[in-house]
Amino acid sequence: MAVRVTRIVLSHGAPLGARPRAARAADVGNFFLAQQRSSVAQSDPPIAVASPPRRPAVKHLPRACLFVSVAASPALAVGDARDDIRDLSLEELMNVEVTVASRSAQPLSKSPAAVYVITGDEIRRAGHSSIQEALRMVPGMLVGNWQTNTWDVTARGFTSGFNNNMLILIDGINVYDLFSSEGVRWQTQLIDVEEIDRIEVVRGPGAALWGQNAVNGVVHVITKKASETQGLKARALIGDEQRQGHVRYGASWGEDAFVRVWGLGQDRDALLGFAPDSSDTNFQDSELYKAGFRGDFGLDGGATLTLLSQAYVGRLGEQYDIGFPSAPFFQTVTDDTPENGGSLALAWNRPRDDGGADRVVTSYQRSNLRQVDFQSGQDIVDLDWQRILPLSEQHTLTFGLGYRMVSSSLDGDFAYAFRPVNSTIGSLRAFALDKWTIPSLDLELVAGAEAEYNDITGAEVQPTARALWAPNAEHALWASISRAVRIPSLIEIYRFNQFVDPQNPTDVFLDVGNENLDAEELLAVELGWRVRPSESVALDFAAFYNDLDSLVTRELLPPFTQGPNTFFPQGFANLGSAQAWGWEVALDAVLSERWRVRAAFARYGQDSEVDPTSSDVGFPSGENLTPEHIANVRSYFDLGQNWEFDAALYYVDRMPAAGTPSYLRTDLRLGYAPTPDWRLTIGVQNAADPDHPENGGFRVERNVWVGLSFGR
Repeated sequence: MAVRVTRIVLSHGAPLGARPRAARAADVGNFFLAQQRSSVAQSDPPIAVASPPRRPAVKHLPRACLFVSVAASPALAVGDARDDIRDLSLEELMNVEVTVASRSAQPLSKSPAAVYVITGDEIRRAGHSSIQEALRMVPGMLVGNWQTNTWDVTARGFTSGFNNNMLILIDGINVYDLFSSEGVRWQTQLIDVEEIDRIEVVRGPGAALWGQNAVNGVVHVITKKASETQGLKARALIGDEQRQGHVRYGASWGEDAFVRVWGLGQDRDALLGFAPDSSDTNFQDSELYKAGFRGDFGLDGGATLTLLSQAYVGRLGEQYDIGFPSAPFFQTVTDDTPENGGSLALAWNRPRDDGGADRVVTSYQRSNLRQVDFQSGQDIVDLDWQRILPLSEQHTLTFGLGYRMVSSSLDGDFAYAFRPVNSTIGSLRAFALDKWTIPSLDLELVAGAEAEYNDITGAEVQPTARALWAPNAEHALWASISRAVRIPSLIEIYRFNQFVDPQNPTDVFLDVGNENLDAEELLAVELGWRVRPSESVALDFAAFYNDLDSLVTRELLPPFTQGPNTFFPQGFANLGSAQAWGWEVALDAVLSERWRVRAAFARYGQDSEVDPTSSDVGFPSGENLTPEHIANVRSYFDLGQNWEFDAALYYVDRMPAAGTPSYLRTDLRLGYAPTPDWRLTIGVQNAADPDHPENGGFRVERNVWVGLSFGR
């Protein structure tokens, strides 16, 4: 069954708000009628039906909502990736310094976590034009473009319901959106991929360092320093399905001050409809325009200061149902939803005389979105302080404090509303990570925890214990046990949707939030092995077992009457649980001086269940929304004489609960650089397949594109 986004969920077994494209508000009412008409309560507290809306009511696809626009802080960007992936030996790749696993620079090979690094040059050669598309290369990462402007991006399962259990950082700044059911508003997180230095990904929990919502992984996007982007650069990409343009200029003042300014624009065509051979869903096209600034400044004593800012304006094509308390009860509208926002971030770093370092990062983000019957505004303030303190040659303590405030205004009408309209959610946290090295045993031990208090679920503690044994440069074994939590979103705690049954207008169906929800909990056990059997081959294995509890379910609540109306409410509860397991393997092979291959394979399994008191019969089927197998193979080949030929295969297994068959995506790219400053590229995505659905959504088409860039 093909599914689509609307504003209500019938069960947890389909993505939040997923419904057949032909479904209307009346179908939602009929669902509740079938389950509750016979048990109407006569004395429950009344809930008043709103008066007729001033403008057409309810709306939005639950997978689109606010966005957290971010500018990033390069505070954590330690260690530089090479310009060209072919220049990295396997030893150099395994020793690229990563920061996402420990909040300090550490060789990838010495990280006791499932870490994967994508270099900026690899993203360019793979032909990807966005962060989320580039994440298809990560072992076990599921990326589904299931609506033109909406993606599922997750690892290790749970693509159903609220797909917001992965934390995304851009240059150290948290871009998690407490309102969006996606966790990240990918449409607005647009960065020119040639400005990316690398992307570091940890599959599995990272909450002990990064806090709430880092359940299934942490993605850290690190952009290039201003000193590495001097002069003028321009790039244009023209394709069947999207167009992109980027201009950047970098300058310097003396030896310690570097800046760059940039502008970026993109427009995307709509995906095809659900049915094979269907035409474009032309209401889904979109545009986004961004401009920004970055400055890197050297200070006395080796300290550095980085300033980043950006602003964006865009248009989001959507079609959705709005609801009314009187005839005609609902209406389907097509909308060019305007959205805009901006951000400002400041990062200060200072080395200490004892060999440690201090870091302070603060940011402010603002986003706005306006639909026919709903408008949202969100302000996010983040403050993070960290100290790295060497206690001895073999003992290092990393600790810090943080505060995050999310202030939201969610002003809706009859069918899509929030109570209260205005809210402020604060979160205060403290973290510490203690690392011991025992050289005589080739052993490294890590213990840490993050303790926080937030205004939704109260106090939360998220600990981790990790160990790594590396007897030589060719082998490293690691293990970990960690706890992480996901905080309920504003949709889950504050929503108040009303739907009238057109067949019986006295029946009103309510979709309400629950302010008493607990956090979803994960206890994860992981094992890993990195091995380099030869100078030209490296393998990275990771296996995991996840025990999840207090998962959010959708529950039928007791009906009640008020005047002539009968109300059938549905709400949220923590009555779900699951066990998930699997393994992932990554392969790197240098076949010759001109040819390099990277590959990944993942196997996943899941069992889900609900408490006997739960009425969410669809929740257990969510396990069939995650593909059992995910794999990819990427080839990077230098033809000589400044020519490059790159190819990739991406395989995603079927997703039975979404009605999505397995698919094999084939990407090809041919690049020519007659001089160091000029590059011409021709590519095709989905070369062997004219179109296919992803994650139960619309059909993604083949895309033929041409790119031209000037500058370095």
